[in-house]
Order: sequence, then structure tokens, then C-alpha cells
Amino acid sequence: MVITKPKYIRKYDFQRYFYRPQEQWFLPTSWIVEKVHALTKLAYKNKKYKEGDEDEMDGEETEFDPYEYLKELESDQHKDLDKTDPKVIEGNMIDEQSKKFISDLYPDCEAIDLNAKADSLALANMTIKLLQEKENVIIFQPTFIYKDVAIAKPDAFIKRNNEFILIETKGTTSSKSVHIVDITYQAHVCNETIVKYFDKKIDEYYLCIVDYALRNKGEIGFKLTPWANTSKSVGATKIEEEKYSPTWIEKRAKVKDGTTKNLKFSDCIKQNYSGTNIKGAHLEKFIKNYEDVVDINNFNCIVEELMNAQINENPTFDPSPKYKSWFKDNDYLKDLKEYYFSQDEKKYIPFRFSGYVLSFQEACLAHGADQSLDEIIKFLASKTTSDSKTTAGMRYARAVNKLITPNAKAAFSNFNQRKKKVYFDFESLNLATRVIDNTVPFMQTVNQVSVIFDHGDRKLSESNNIVIDPLNMTLDSYKEIIDAILPPSDQEEYWYIVYNKSFECSRLNEMKSLFALSNKPYAQEYAKKVDIINANIYDIADFFDPRKEQSVLFEKVYGYYSIKKILPVVNDLYPDIFNEVKCLDYKTLIGIQNGGEAQKAATQRFFNILNNEQWKETEKNLKIYCENDVRAMVAVEYMLEKLLG
Repeated sequence: MVITKPKYIRKYDFQRYFYRPQEQWFLPTSWIVEKVHALTKLAYKNKKYKEGDEDEMDGEETEFDPYEYLKELESDQHKDLDKTDPKVIEGNMIDEQSKKFISDLYPDCEAIDLNAKADSLALANMTIKLLQEKENVIIFQPTFIYKDVAIAKPDAFIKRNNEFILIETKGTTSSKSVHIVDITYQAHVCNETIVKYFDKKIDEYYLCIVDYALRNKGEIGFKLTPWANTSKSVGATKIEEEKYSPTWIEKRAKVKDGTTKNLKFSDCIKQNYSGTNIKGAHLEKFIKNYEDVVDINNFNCIVEELMNAQINENPTFDPSPKYKSWFKDNDYLKDLKEYYFSQDEKKYIPFRFSGYVLSFQEACLAHGADQSLDEIIKFLASKTTSDSKTTAGMRYARAVNKLITPNAKAAFSNFNQRKKKVYFDFESLNLATRVIDNTVPFMQTVNQVSVIFDHGDRKLSESNNIVIDPLNMTLDSYKEIIDAILPPSDQEEYWYIVYNKSFECSRLNEMKSLFALSNKPYAQEYAKKVDIINANIYDIADFFDPRKEQSVLFEKVYGYYSIKKILPVVNDLYPDIFNEVKCLDYKTLIGIQNGGEAQKAATQRFFNILNNEQWKETEKNLKIYCENDVRAMVAVEYMLEKLLG
């Protein structure tokens, strides 16, 4: 791929200024990821180190914006987009359906789409001409050029009753701080043209986001919000009403779209914070970070820096705090961590722990300090940091040499009071498009479970592997999944064992809510069955989490503890257990080797990319993968028994 510097500074270049080192500002994200992967593979090959397993704890995932993903690919001039990529598919769906939504909102405006492959200057002139000639008009993908150096292509620009409205579309349900930077860039660039030709500025700014509401299978809904959230992401919020009830959804939607924060995008651009309910230190911190973005003089300086920067096709990937900003983390941070892990053991040692022991910022701070973990911890302890991971790091440093923390034996003894056990694992889809009727967007829709029983005699049942075809998902599918997990009798005498229960418990609670809100004859019965599982669930990952006081720690995993990190330890220490339980090395699995690949395959089926024959083969691979996760749980329990029993 030949990389050339764009003629005009773009929105993504402006954003990258804040969360990438300078030499990477203009490099396409996909190109960088490929480059980092190649360097990582080369390092493993040359050094003959054991490749680090991808660490993926199946917790609450943040929403992935497929629309922004698509637009950034197009901005980086990818000529041949992968039409089988579910993110591209859903990004195009959001593009098409959001335009219809906006057109329907303003029926008195003529809708014109300028998303054409034409010269940017010609499109900019066409935009001005349309705004001058039309009384009421919606222009999709208009073009504005700022001082011949920067370009903006907002998703929709409206002239209506002599007012101007700018709309940016996002494939998420939440307003986030990155969107403030996005809209402010568009405001700086577009307002120059509006002031020049119309002697005024844009009146209102909106996000068009995915509506957080109940809809039926295959649907995506949208809403406009003028509100700006000042957080990177919008986490879970405690709301007293029953989950997914109309009142709960209404309150949750207001948290997500920024309404409860009471800070408008227009206020951000005008630097008018008098009416906001964001107060004190939080507001002061936001304003301090935001000054570089909103001030036009700073904006001009940043644009000039970007204009003077040169393309570097051989960038270094040395650690830098520049990979994180106040509004966004770098897209390929995880790939960089793996690259640091692959290098000489002494070169990037703090970054070998930059997951659950040290934060990335702490690893950057410690880089260059004495390269032993004990000395790194002492170095960090001498700095004033509020990051709780430092405490975990100190605990880990004390424990690596003796392996077992003091509370581990007592915790395992308590766990082992119950001999009857159910081991299970979920896989899911995570889409803006509803996979089941009457659900919210980005609800993790479980379409797969693997279950193994031990009825108290230490004889493992055959694995029951269920994969629901995403094309045929209904609420009845959840009934089938719950039936697979529960034993035929004495259900409250079993442990229901998972690895990282936050994911499974969240999915179970979602199932319970959907059962409770449905009119199915079995609704109440199955809501109670979910309660039984949740009341007796046991998270075996707690024994390997360095943040817990009951941990069993292994120096070779550097403080990470996903099942894919711990299973190789079982094979190293107790290969007889590994073989007895019939575990497989994840790297030997065909087709599906991790949760991301499982989710991608199921999503491709949902979007009809995989035909019946292809799905049948994929289904086999999905079952093998998910079953291996469950067998790995059994294996790590048997290892704990050897170490702690």
C-alpha cells in the first residue's frame, strides 16, 4: 500500500494528533496494525520466545461504532472494503438508515446526497451553491474547506428557515467526549464558510445516535441529541426500576445521550459552561483538556503542525503516553502491548505487566527504570499515583516468588465444600441491529453455550454444545440455553462455574428481564431458573486475578489471567490433567481460536454472509472452541486442587 499525505487535513488527522505520536499521524490504522503484527511475529520467530496468548476477559464490552469504522476506512482511501466484514456491513446499514431518519425529521427540506467521488474543491463549491440557492435543504456528506488546508465532511448539514444545523452520525447509543472533539473540528472548519457567505455561524449541533429503545429483530432506530457527555465512555448506571422496563430504558437512554449532564455541544463550542450541572473539579478538568480543541488559535496551531508533519513509513513503536488521550485510547494499543511483550525480556519489562498489574500510563512512567519488577514497583510507589493497579502490582511483586497468596487455600476449601458442579460458557453477538425481538441495541445476544456436568462423582459428562443459528434467534432460544445449564434435580446444590462471571451474570440477568417482560407462558418459571443459577454461580477466575487476596499467581503470565493464559500453565505443570480433561491448545483450533472470531462468524451468519453449508462447518468449529473454554475451567480447577488441596 502506497501511503501519501492527504491534500487537506481531515477530522481523523486532527483526532490522531491527540492520541498518536507524530510519526503515526497520517498512517492508516489498518496499515499500522499489519506492521505491528509483522514485527511481533518476527520477534517471536527470532527470539524463540513462546508467543503470548491474546488476553481477552469476556466482560462488559463497550459499544463498537461500525459507522465510524467504515468512515475512517473510507477516509484513509481503502479502495477495496471487505464486504464480508460485519462492521462494514452494519456501518453501511447505519449510513443508509440514518439518512432516511434525518430526512423524515425534516420533511420540508429537500434531501441531497453529495457522497460522490469528485474533486474536493468542486464538492465544496457545490455545497456553497446549494446552500445559497435552496431555502430548506439537507445536504448529506457536504464538503467545507478551511483556509485551503483543512477539510470537513459532516454527515448532514441543514439549512432550514435561515438557520444552520450540523449533524454527525454515530453508530453508538452514547454521546462521548470523542464526539465533542469531532463536532468541534467540524464547527471550526464549516463556520469559516458560513460566516464568509452568510455572515453568521451554525446555530445548532446534534449527534444522530442509535436510539436506546426496545425494537424488533433486524431493526435499528435513531435519535438526535444536542447533549455532550464529557466521559470517554458511558458505563453502567444504577437505576432502581426493573431492567429493560420502559422506565428503566428511558432513564438509561438519558444517561447515555448526555441529557442528564446538561452540557450542549453548542455550549462547548461557545465555551459557555454557566448552565451546566457538571461542577467543580470534573468541569475544571474537562475545560483544561478541551481548551486545546475549542480555541481557534490553538486549532490553527495544531492544523499547522499537521500540515508540516511528514509521512514516515518506518515508524518506531516505542512506548509513549501519547497513545492515550483524555477523550480516546489508541485503536491499536492492544497490538502494541503484544509487540512489547515479544521483544527482549529486559527491553520493555514494565509493559509485560501493563494489563491487570500496571496501567499503560504507569508502564510508560516506569519505562527506563531498573528493569526488575520489584524495582519498578518501588519506582512507581515513589510517584504520586491514584491508580489502584499499583496496589495490585505491589501485591503481585510480593507474591510471584511464593506463588500462593495467604487466603487462597481457605477460599479453595470453601469452594470445595460442594462436589456437584456445572461448568458452562457463553458466546454472543453484539450489534446495533436487534438479533431478537423487543431488545435494546448492543445487547450481548447469547447464541451459544457449552455445558459439562459433574454430579458429585468426579465423572465428567459429555459436553453439551448448543449453537443457535443467529438467523433463527428468538426468546425460545434462551429457554433452550437455560435448560441446557440446569441439572435435572437438586439444582441448588450445584456450583455453576464460569470464568469471569461479570459476563455470564450480565447475560443471565438480561435473559431474566426479557423473560419477565414477555407474555410467554414459561416466563415466570424461567426467570426463577435464572435466579437459581445466579445465586449459585462461582467465578473460578478469582483464583488467578492478581487484584484478589486469594490469588494463585504465576510469574510467567505477568499478571494476566484469562483462561487462554492459564491453560498453558496447566499443561506445563500438570500435563496429565490437561490430557485427562481432554483440553486442546487454542492455537491448534481450526477456524475459531478466540471469542472475537466466534462473534465475527456468528455475525456474518446473521447478515447472511455465510450460506447454510458454510454455517454448518462454522458451527462445528464454534462448538469445539466453546467446549475447550469449558474443559479449560475443569482443568484449572483440578490444578488448583493439586496446589491447594
